[in-house]
Amino acid sequence: MELAEMEMIKAREAWRVEKERRLIESEAEMTQMLLETQLQVASFLLQKNQKRKRK
Repeated sequence: MELAEMEMIKAREAWRVEKERRLIESEAEMTQMLLETQLQVASFLLQKNQKRKRK
């Protein structure tokens, strides 16, 4: 009985850790996408600003 309870606790903890790992991976992916978008915007604004100065 005690062994079965310990196995259930281990399984539950493994599930929790896996869920947390997936959440962290998802957050990292979203952060990467946000940074890439910000880089594109900054690049666009820089190009636009450089064209304006040349005129």
